[in-house]
Amino acid sequence: MAAMNPRDARQIALFVQGDVSDAPPADQLRQHRLSALAFHRLDASHPTRAEVRADYRELVLRRQIVLAELRPLLDAWCAEGLQVMVFKGYHLAEYVYERPELRPYGDVDVLIRPEQAERASSTAQRLGYRVTWQASDSLEPHKHELLHLLSPSGQVVLDVHSRLLHNTLRGSARQQRITDAVWRQAVPVDRSGLLGPAPVDALLVGLILNRLWVPEQWVIKAQDLLDFRALVERAGVTEAQLWARARQFGCTQTVRQFLRRCDGFTNRIDLSAVTPTQRARWDVELLQERGSVTGEYALALAAKLPEVAVDVAAALPGVLYVLWLLRRTPDLPTLLRRVTPPTAAAREVPDRERQRLVRGVHLALTLLRVRPGGNCLPRSLALYRAYRLAGLPAVLTSGVRRSAQGIDSHAWVELHGAPINDPYAHENPGRYRVNLRYPLD
Repeated sequence: MAAMNPRDARQIALFVQGDVSDAPPADQLRQHRLSALAFHRLDASHPTRAEVRADYRELVLRRQIVLAELRPLLDAWCAEGLQVMVFKGYHLAEYVYERPELRPYGDVDVLIRPEQAERASSTAQRLGYRVTWQASDSLEPHKHELLHLLSPSGQVVLDVHSRLLHNTLRGSARQQRITDAVWRQAVPVDRSGLLGPAPVDALLVGLILNRLWVPEQWVIKAQDLLDFRALVERAGVTEAQLWARARQFGCTQTVRQFLRRCDGFTNRIDLSAVTPTQRARWDVELLQERGSVTGEYALALAAKLPEVAVDVAAALPGVLYVLWLLRRTPDLPTLLRRVTPPTAAAREVPDRERQRLVRGVHLALTLLRVRPGGNCLPRSLALYRAYRLAGLPAVLTSGVRRSAQGIDSHAWVELHGAPINDPYAHENPGRYRVNLRYPLD
């Protein structure tokens, strides 16, 4: 999300603090996923409330869809004796907030024991879920996730974790130690045996450390204050509990830094843009507790740079060709015909090779600065072409959905009837109604 101008930052901050006298416009509310909050807080006669009514209804419907598909899987896992902990967005919405629709979320984050990953995967597939990614076949199997699961309808995405905190390098002792401590204090959230983090851990680990110990560190979101206050007011987290747990985890400076920007005990939030000087100074202050996030990612990139360079070099001609076609081809049928290469001999392509194709296209587009975060058409065309050249029967797919803003469209690539695993894409294709598949055979 782009940095806000100072006026918008102040207006959004005041709104999440509870001041509705100068409510942000509907487009700002949608950008910060605050439509449901506005519908809940604003007077019935307020014009903005009418503008976000459709957003609110969509969130209520979305929750019903998620629960209908997710609960059978969670219940089955628990019935089979798996230890399952929900955390972050889904956990906060369903078990902390007064009204679940006030806490929008995307993917559902779940923590399990690493040794139970195979059983979890088997049960999910038996219930119709599809495994779209697994650590054992990943380019980076040492990271904190085990599985990505897609529900039968494609509406729900589960990120199944082995640890609660990110790690880029192979060493993860600090993250594992904290995860183990959270497991020991986990609490049941319903009769099925499903677990959630203790409230203080939901605040410290789920929110604070997952903001400042990640690559996007120092980016505070408007929702963070609402999460913080919900954990204080509804779950009873106190300052004393937070500081005591921070001392146990060795992250008191991290907490101190977070509270400067977002403090649910005093209802304060600072959404202003962080300057490079501030970021550098704060990074240094957290070195002892977290190590250098920037340095860690630089080391990880250096370690895989030769392989990454090969991937980008392989993808770049195809990406440049797609961009050339998009500028010079006036109609869709001609574009699709020209972007489709001669049929290559069909072959089995290992999952790691497919991941390298995706990574190469993503990084080539990034290198060319092609609309970062909004390049679904060129990336899908380039991936479609790359997959077909590799001997994979890829299908270019697009879809539409109705939203409060109008009609949204999205493009993606499918293989054997399901979206390909693309960890760099942020939209869930399952939420779109398909209006094009090419080729049809």
